[in-house]
Amino acid sequence: FRRIGSPIVEKLEATISDLSNAERIAGLGNWVWERDGDIVRWSDQQYALIGIDPDASKPTYQLFVDHTHPEDRERLESSVAATLEDRQPLDIEFRIIGADGIERICRTRGEAVMGGDGEVIRLVGTTQDITNRRHAENRSRSLFEAIEQFSDVFALYDSDDRLVESNQRHRDLNSAVVELTEPGVSYEE
Repeated sequence: FRRIGSPIVEKLEATISDLSNAERIAGLGNWVWERDGDIVRWSDQQYALIGIDPDASKPTYQLFVDHTHPEDRERLESSVAATLEDRQPLDIEFRIIGADGIERICRTRGEAVMGGDGEVIRLVGTTQDITNRRHAENRSRSLFEAIEQFSDVFALYDSDDRLVESNQRHRDLNSAVVELTEPGVSYEE
């Protein structure tokens, strides 16, 4: 077997490598579902999100659904059906339980591609692991809820002396100058 070396092939290989690296760094996979023949293609990162070896399993829509958390399956399938029927963009957050046993929170975005007759011929999209972001948001929410519970006036400033968050008592105390209670305002103001 002789490798074809041409600028076009080399550029294509570099582009594929760049895309693969970008997906890995972003925790993002891409997928295509061809309705004719029920053919599904996943990027390597899409396999990784589900914890499946690309050489061990053929991708299918059902395999994806099977790895969706049981409590989220119906919502996922309803969203996909709406995309197929109404051509609505697909945008849903749900949990995946990978073959590796790890639960991940994912966001899938996609769209329908129509053929010349106006019928949906394929769905294309991405799935991103947003687990870390969701956990950080939950921790932040818990912190802000705790701040509200303080009985004393409380204001949290960052290293640049800009207001990050304050409790209701702080906002009430400074109600005459509302700008002083806006996140981002300098302590000096």
